[in-house]
Formats: sequence, structure tokens, C-alpha cells
Amino acid sequence: MRFISRIAWLLLALCGMAKCVDAAVVTVTVDAVDVVSDSGTISLVANGISSNSYPGTLSYAVTGLSIDSVGVADDSFTFEFVFTGTDRTSEGGGDPLGFGASGGAVGVNSTGTADGETANEIDQPGESVTLALSSAVPFLGSGAFETPSLVFLGFTGANISAFGSGDSFDLSGTSADGSGLNADPTFDPTQTFTLGFNSGNGFRLEDIEAQFDFTATAVPEPSMLVTLLSVGVIGSTGVRSRKRRREH
Repeated sequence: MRFISRIAWLLLALCGMAKCVDAAVVTVTVDAVDVVSDSGTISLVANGISSNSYPGTLSYAVTGLSIDSVGVADDSFTFEFVFTGTDRTSEGGGDPLGFGASGGAVGVNSTGTADGETANEIDQPGESVTLALSSAVPFLGSGAFETPSLVFLGFTGANISAFGSGDSFDLSGTSADGSGLNADPTFDPTQTFTLGFNSGNGFRLEDIEAQFDFTATAVPEPSMLVTLLSVGVIGSTGVRSRKRRREH
């Protein structure tokens, strides 16, 4: 028992010295053109938004992060958002033809035409755009011995463009009157985000804000474990030797 106790204490001490878990919450604000991150540098890697392609995707990379214990800003992660949605009710409410981007803002490209229809907007009953995370992969830089993990905390805010006081829309299941809501709503983290049309002149999804929790968890190197085991064995042997001397 003393041997196990010594090893446990040594492992706890090692964890304290090596900072077993290093973590950072990274907030990104993105669309099909503009990208912002509160940590590191973010870039748009691939733009899969097309007026004739369904579903649509946007892929990004965040680089220049310092998460592990090495202390060099060479950690990074990649992620991809996928856009799905519904076409207007008059078209059956099924999948739209695609998602058009105007200056980075995303709207629905319907399969047909209708009075008042504006390309690349969400402006007809039944039209909506839904976002979800399709992939997220963390990377640690050279010399890191920790194990990386990346958790998507959720979407936390949006920016709505072409927004008018007479517009009424559905924000992830909650109806909102445009006259009482600014164009930059924030909300509790949600794994999926939907912007749908209720009434008015229409609008686009300009930006979406999301948060990721990037963690590096330290695992003692094999050579360190051998050293710990050796120390524990020596300590255990010393205890047994002292016990024998007392018995004699």
C-alpha cells in the first residue's frame, strides 16, 4: 500500500509541475468572405457555398495558437460548417437549389421563381438556412507531448444583413419581430443554428459566431514513468529493509 501511495503522490506532483491540462476557449466569427478569431489567425480554406449546390460548406483553419506546454504559437485546428435548409412553401418546402452568397452573406437560392423573390435572400415563407458543425480537428505543434482535444461549444451569435424593421424571422425556433431586435443577436450556445423567414422583405445571414474549447492534456513520457517506478521501488525497498532491522 505504501508503494502504491508513493507512486500516486509522485504522479500528482508530476502533473502539477507539467501543467497536466492547458486549455483555451476560442471564439470565431465567420461567413463566406470575412473571418475573425479572438485568438490566433483564422483563414477561409474552402468555400463550398454555391447557388447550384446543396448542401453548402465552409471550411476554416485557426493557426498561431499556443495551447501546449512548449510555449510556441504553432498549435492549430480546422473546422467545417455545413449549410442545409428548406425552400419556400410554394416549392414544397424541400431542399433548396443551393445557398447564394452576396458579399459573404448567405441566403436561399430557390428551385423556382416567385413574385417578390430576391436571389440569395431568405425572403419567402418556409425559407430557412440551418448551420451545424460537420468536422473539427485539433493539431499540436513540434515538441508537444500532450494529447489534443477540441470541443465545439456551439453557435453563440449572428449578424443579419438586409434587415428591416418590418421583417419578422425565426431564430433557432424563436420568432422575433425585426423592430424589437437588433441585427446582431446573441444567444446561449446551440449545436445547430437556424434563421428562417416569417414575414417582411427578407434578409441574409451575414456572420455566425461560434466557440471552441481547445485542450492539451499531458501524459507522462515513458522515460518519466520508468523514473517514477524506480523511485517507488527504491522507496518500497527502503521501507522493507527498515522493517527487517526492527524485527531483528
